[in-house]
Amino acid sequence: MSNFDTTAQEFDNEEDAGPVLSFYDWPEKGLLWLVNTTVFWPRGFALGITGTGDAGSGTIDSVIGYSIHGDGSSPISASNDELAQKRHDAVEALFAELRAKN
Repeated sequence: MSNFDTTAQEFDNEEDAGPVLSFYDWPEKGLLWLVNTTVFWPRGFALGITGTGDAGSGTIDSVIGYSIHGDGSSPISASNDELAQKRHDAVEALFAELRAKN
């Protein structure tokens, strides 16, 4: 049994809530990269999204859950600067879109 409250957060004003995003969009929007680089990788773990689809092409048809990889013994780092920049740009584009809404 979880100790976490899983009820949706309520907002006084519905405009404060922002758009509803699916876990399906996390890799494309750079959110998976952001969460991994700031929370999981420094602690020696990695968050993965599990879904159905074509594993060879990386296409996800639907998200069915998540998994946590690693043993926590040493930090994880990525060596692909180009991919990191692409993920960073995707996150910044998402945040810009959210800021523009307000």
